[in-house]
Amino acid sequence: MTHRGYISEFIFRNEDNGYSVALFETRDETVLVVGHLPGVSVGERLVIHGEEIEHPRYGWQFAIDRFEGDLPQDEEGLIAFLSSGQFPGIGIKMAERIVRTFGDQTLDRIDENPQVLLQVSGIGKKTLKRFMEAYEEVREKREDLLLLSKIGVPSAYVSSILREIGPGAGHLVAANPYLLYGKIPRIRFSAIDEMALRSGMEENDPRRIRAFILHALVRALGEGHCALPKTELLERLYNWGLQDEDLILKELRELLITGVLFEEEEMLYLRQSYRAQSMSASHLVRLLREGPEPMKYRERALRFEKASGLRLGEDQWEALEQIFREPLSILSGGPGTGKTTLVRCLVHVAKEAGVPLLLAAPTGRAAKRMEEATGEESRTIHRLLEFQYAEEADLSFARNEENPLECRLLIIDEFSMVDIFLFSSLLEAIPSGARVVFIGDKDQLPSVGAGNVLADLLACGPISSLHLQRIYRQSRHSLIPFNARKILEGDAQLLQEAEGDFFFLRERPERLSKTLRELLEERLVNYYGLDPLRDIQVLTPMRRGGLGSLELNKTLQTFLNPPEEGKPEYRHGERTFRQGDKVMQVKNNYLLEWVDTETDQAGKGVFNGELGELIGVKRQELTILFDGTRICRYPPEKLMELEHAYAMTIHKSQGSEFPCVVLIMGWAAPMLLNRNVLYTGVTRGKRLVILLGERRVLQVMVKGEESSLRFSGLKEAFLKQWERSDKMEQRHPE
Repeated sequence: MTHRGYISEFIFRNEDNGYSVALFETRDETVLVVGHLPGVSVGERLVIHGEEIEHPRYGWQFAIDRFEGDLPQDEEGLIAFLSSGQFPGIGIKMAERIVRTFGDQTLDRIDENPQVLLQVSGIGKKTLKRFMEAYEEVREKREDLLLLSKIGVPSAYVSSILREIGPGAGHLVAANPYLLYGKIPRIRFSAIDEMALRSGMEENDPRRIRAFILHALVRALGEGHCALPKTELLERLYNWGLQDEDLILKELRELLITGVLFEEEEMLYLRQSYRAQSMSASHLVRLLREGPEPMKYRERALRFEKASGLRLGEDQWEALEQIFREPLSILSGGPGTGKTTLVRCLVHVAKEAGVPLLLAAPTGRAAKRMEEATGEESRTIHRLLEFQYAEEADLSFARNEENPLECRLLIIDEFSMVDIFLFSSLLEAIPSGARVVFIGDKDQLPSVGAGNVLADLLACGPISSLHLQRIYRQSRHSLIPFNARKILEGDAQLLQEAEGDFFFLRERPERLSKTLRELLEERLVNYYGLDPLRDIQVLTPMRRGGLGSLELNKTLQTFLNPPEEGKPEYRHGERTFRQGDKVMQVKNNYLLEWVDTETDQAGKGVFNGELGELIGVKRQELTILFDGTRICRYPPEKLMELEHAYAMTIHKSQGSEFPCVVLIMGWAAPMLLNRNVLYTGVTRGKRLVILLGERRVLQVMVKGEESSLRFSGLKEAFLKQWERSDKMEQRHPE
């Protein structure tokens, strides 16, 4: 459906993306329109395309899909256009005088010779100059909008394109739509490719081939790979329809020559991942070569035993020996193997010896858990490094090689979650002479970001590592660590006891929701005294589907936080945010401001995976309480960064620990049904773990090997630099 007319009034407008609610005047009626109208002003003549929809609250509206400028042809439209506020010094009276003078040829006369406006009473040279500057800007903007519309750019993205690329964006993008790739992240590559072919670009155009090469590597980065072998890259390109190998290799050489890509050992890297990997290898060598002298620890550790009433096991003493002998150590172990006790001992020894100490973890929840266990301040790695971020710049850190961290002992927990980029920034900020301890679980899922850092370092011989295996968690029915180990061994015969802390409840998919409700409303509350919102976390392998986190959250909200008279709520798309909801931030936002209610300290940054409670609902703002102390306010346009968290995916639960975990055993994509996913979910439970669903799913997951090989060259890069430094030391011994 199409309407031709002009905007008479904006009821609502988001200046960032151009989303608007407006009144649109046609020849016959006034239409309420909604959609993206970037760069459009009151009075502008438009042709709008879209469909009529019925909103449940606001009634019938015209939803704009796309639009183009339509210069006014009649005198009424010309007056509205000139007096729209776009042109300084031209009000309604002046616009009427101009149109009376030149009639329906007004714009043609101005285009032919702008000086004709001096014939109009009240327009002098100064007004003419200001008018023409604005007129040229409007004409250029209209041209940009028309060109972008012609190649199929959705109107929702036009504001971002004009802001990112600037004047002339229409010509630049029409000539090469691949300019948008990476600049406007929300536009899919396939859509950009369609625009390019629609604009007349040949299928074998070098710009198209280069764009596909970059897209393959960017996509691989999102899959967790630091690089791709050349053969894998070519195979991906063939599958996408690019068949001319000679042309591909020619453009690949061009990207390598110009430094856009890097090649090492037949592996192809984007510049940022190659730099992160190379710098990581270099700093690892530095920290090992310039590490501290061995430190005495035994007497202090014995005093820790006495003060805490704990007895360190043989493998824990072995770990202490390694840590205080070597400059860099890795400790890996599953639940109950004494990692937390070791951290407490390390903190005790460091404090008693007067060694400056820092503690950190990748997520806020992991850092808080570390702080509760040790009594010492622990921060996220981002906050430890003092992140800096601006919308027009990349993320950076105040702590770096020139401004290193002030510590002689650094302990990083939940190290399996650290990707190659964060790892590189962290290593850069660690001063030479510091002792570093990385603690993690090698059997958990790897980081969400690119790389497999923990596994790579464990394979590097010169870096000392120790795998803790003895289970110390000795509560009366502690089956969680034993069953976690059975899962890793491929044994689906999991242990259960009537009074234990691990249960498998078989349930058919169609009855699962009913049983889940009984657990959260009655059985776990009455028998164990658990709070369903604060103590129990529902986990699932998948995000979509009937047993995915999205659908489970809708179901759980209906009985854990039902609508009530007087309880405010806010409808956002298909989701309803209600006061009292359990929510989670799902994207790093470095600019989101918060205030700590305990200290009145203000800060910035809410990170992917942080859990909060919705404590306030207003029409234009939601208030979230994170960690029980930090208050953060969300305008409507930021709500895409929030999700309900009554249920979450196992991947999102990494770095967390909950008193009770209910793990849904439902069918999912094969890549999600493996023992590492199951192991990660089971090890999130501290006091109680319940598997709920089909036994066949459990058997498939226990038997399923982790299939997602990650391409990384960190081990090879480190060993190469280590070997080089060995040769240097032999040539120049001290």
